[in-house]
Amino acid sequence: MIRVAKQEEVKHFDIKDLDANIHPYVVFGNEEHNPSFMPNKHGMEHLRVMAIMCGGQLHYGIWGDTSGGTSTGEASISLAKLCFPKEDITGDIGHSEKDVFVHWLHRKERSSGIQGRLESEGQ
Repeated sequence: MIRVAKQEEVKHFDIKDLDANIHPYVVFGNEEHNPSFMPNKHGMEHLRVMAIMCGGQLHYGIWGDTSGGTSTGEASISLAKLCFPKEDITGDIGHSEKDVFVHWLHRKERSSGIQGRLESEGQ
């Protein structure tokens, strides 16, 4: 997999890199496959907030990675465990039902940094 959230982007949040066991992120998009879909070609920016409906609840995560395959439907372990806490989810065992809805929140403002300031484009 190719990491979308680059280390220089997440350092603004005082972390070295995204950790699938801690940070709730969505694997969205794929490269070099047919068919392919890359969210950044449609206006989505790295680390963009995404709304995730799963397990009968609404959660929020970020766009943090892409898949190397033709499927676009993975999540970090931490997000999967939020969605389905009663399932035994690991790096090798996931949730296989097609009952998760993901929506990217498309706005020009960027997420707030560690200081809690809203970083807008053009500033």
